[in-house]
Amino acid sequence: MVEKVGDIELTNEYWDCECEKNFIQLRSQEICPICEAVQEEQPASRVSEVLKYGFVGSEQESESERIKRLALVWMKNNINENEWVEDEWTSLNDEFDLNVYIDDDGNKRATVFPVIDGETDLENFIEVL
Repeated sequence: MVEKVGDIELTNEYWDCECEKNFIQLRSQEICPICEAVQEEQPASRVSEVLKYGFVGSEQESESERIKRLALVWMKNNINENEWVEDEWTSLNDEFDLNVYIDDDGNKRATVFPVIDGETDLENFIEVL
């Protein structure tokens, strides 16, 4: 989910470590293996930087990480973060649909849903932003 702090938009799905490059970490990564920054002590990532740089994945990228990366690449190429769409659905591929939207509380969101037998499974999802 995206939270606005003044003019800055932050996402609770990622955090910034202290590395000069490749500083965006997934929330599931508790400690940066390079700089050893601890997630609890670091700030949430800026949406603009997540869309621009993506995130640092693990050596063995999980299915969830792969899906988030796929969604972020699509968003980087198709969504202007300053003109966030109210509700847009797109197919990332035959296996996943992406919904970019503004929720009932006015928060920007991006969620991936699996496609099973041609139908979007709304019960299972992965939050991207």
